[in-house]
Amino acid sequence: MLPPFVFESVFDQSPVGEYLLSASDDPVILAVNDSFLHASGRTRESLLGQRLFTVFPGDPQDRGDTGVAALRASLARVIATGRSDALPVQRYPIRSQRPDGSEAFEERYWTAVNIPIFDAAGALVCIAHRTDDVTEQTRVTEALKRGTARKSLLLALADRLRPLTSPDQIARTASAMLGEWLHITRVTYVEVDDTSGTFVQRHWTRSQGDAPAERRRLEEFGPEIIATLRSGVPLVICDVRTDPRTAAHAGAYASIGVRSNLAIPLVKSGRLILVLSLQHDEARAWSDAEIELAIEVAERTWSAAENARAQEDLREASRRKDEFLAMLAHELRNPLAPISVAAELLARQPLDEGRRQKTSAIITRQVRHMTGLVDDLLDVSRVTRGLVTLEEAPQDMKAIVANAVEQVRPLVEAQRHQLTIELPPASAHVLGDAKRLVQVLSNLLNNAAKYTPPGGHLQLTVWVDGKCVCVRVQDDGIGIAEELQPRIFDLFSQAERTPDRSQGGLGLGLALVKSLVELHRGSVRVFSEGKGQGTCFTVTLPRLEHAGGGGGAHAEPSRHQNGSGLDVLVVDDNEDAAEMLKLLLETAGHHVRVAYDPVRALQQAEAQPPQAAFIDIGLPAIDGYEVVRRLRSHPRTARGMYVALTGYGQDADRRRALAAGFDEHLVKPADPDRIMALLDKLVPA
Repeated sequence: MLPPFVFESVFDQSPVGEYLLSASDDPVILAVNDSFLHASGRTRESLLGQRLFTVFPGDPQDRGDTGVAALRASLARVIATGRSDALPVQRYPIRSQRPDGSEAFEERYWTAVNIPIFDAAGALVCIAHRTDDVTEQTRVTEALKRGTARKSLLLALADRLRPLTSPDQIARTASAMLGEWLHITRVTYVEVDDTSGTFVQRHWTRSQGDAPAERRRLEEFGPEIIATLRSGVPLVICDVRTDPRTAAHAGAYASIGVRSNLAIPLVKSGRLILVLSLQHDEARAWSDAEIELAIEVAERTWSAAENARAQEDLREASRRKDEFLAMLAHELRNPLAPISVAAELLARQPLDEGRRQKTSAIITRQVRHMTGLVDDLLDVSRVTRGLVTLEEAPQDMKAIVANAVEQVRPLVEAQRHQLTIELPPASAHVLGDAKRLVQVLSNLLNNAAKYTPPGGHLQLTVWVDGKCVCVRVQDDGIGIAEELQPRIFDLFSQAERTPDRSQGGLGLGLALVKSLVELHRGSVRVFSEGKGQGTCFTVTLPRLEHAGGGGGAHAEPSRHQNGSGLDVLVVDDNEDAAEMLKLLLETAGHHVRVAYDPVRALQQAEAQPPQAAFIDIGLPAIDGYEVVRRLRSHPRTARGMYVALTGYGQDADRRRALAAGFDEHLVKPADPDRIMALLDKLVPA
């Protein structure tokens, strides 16, 4: 019989962690070897004589912690049967202490066997618990399983999404698959329109499946969460009750059955376009693997939805093109028919003078109509391809309105419509091409007149809204169906027309309107409550605030109306730039002279000293610095306000200009507001 110290030595030096427990329902640790102390990070003094489940209690917040229950059951079987009992891998976190003194649980995995120890009489005296820490092996195995499972999900997702042609179906299918895979209660697919500050969300819930899509305001997320989402960083909330970002709204979350949330934002070209939100009705520690999977699903779903949307757009564009070509053929055949008959009449027999003139008039009228159709086609083609150059100048929208109304008046009167015009009390100026702006308004008025039954009411309203000039053309005509409004400005797109197409035309007008307005840095939108409810088009253009006599909050001083402006000299060898500045200043009521070379500028200034001068630095022969030096050195011109205009904007350039004698230094292109503000300083109140 070997002495006891031999067994003690084997126990203490065993490479496998082991401790001895009393054979009772609430076992006490009787002995523990060095290997277990190393694996558990404990000292012998902290364990000996302690109750096992007091020092190793398990994590009550971790539903995956099965260690305590499994170990209790195994020890009970050993006591009941007197036989060894092996445990499979158990997730049994170990309580540890953070550097700040607080307690935490470290995830650990163990395999174990409980062995009964009997005395010479066969009585059970203790139980040897032999355990092995298999945390690393388990993590590797689990990672491999997760990788395989993730690939399986993504392959299944691709197979399910491939035949779908609707972005809505794609979003709902992906949400349901991800929700079921992760065993969560709710998935929300949110498409964001960051420009308008709105989003459309689609819900999938485990209990009810799909819910109808709904549009909401982005601000409902709150500024802090919006900032996080716009940064592209996943929003991870393990418990809405304790997370400082959501604790104040825990009741709202509870009302929809949400306790934890993982929101995956997609940011493309600096804009938030999508949020995939995973929600659960219990607190949940979202793992890195779950976050990575959600990101992958969000990217793939968005890509599939975009592809489906592009295919849908292509099919719709092809359909509209076919309809347009059929309509074009119809429109061209209409004038060709009378032309063909007239030609046949002229070929068959001589006509008397009256019939000949009538036939000639028919041919001329129908050729003019065909020419108009072809011109419309060419005009749209040039504008949409960016081949139109605007001849921009300050324009008073009241004059634009007058010209547009004059063009459509015959149609309005023929239809017996009542046209009401409301204009602002003062002028509303924009920078634009007069011909093209008239074309925009006449197209809108033509549409209103054509698609309003005889005796209808048309209204054209112009008003100033801050830095914008707005024009609204409204009618009480046939209206536009809601589903057609998003595409009403598309090329080849038309609202529903009567079979006889009594109004004629190719339906290119609104596409042309949109393109021309955008060339003027503006926007156009449409609103109609539906068929038979009339239509309202609103054009918004940037306001030219210092173009003479603007109304509202930005009204110009009285000198703009009474002609008490300044005498200003513009010196620039770029004739176009000089003329545009001259025109801008004249619309503000100033008296402007222009010199294209420095010698002529000095001669003009000596002959009639200006109150102010805008001088280009890069002049030929004599630069702007020398020009201002000479002006300052002459008694007649020394006291004027001289402003440098240059493409060089460094601090050193500004210092050099001021040192030469300039009062101000403006970098091209100069802000019109800044120019006007400088001149305002010289005008007596």
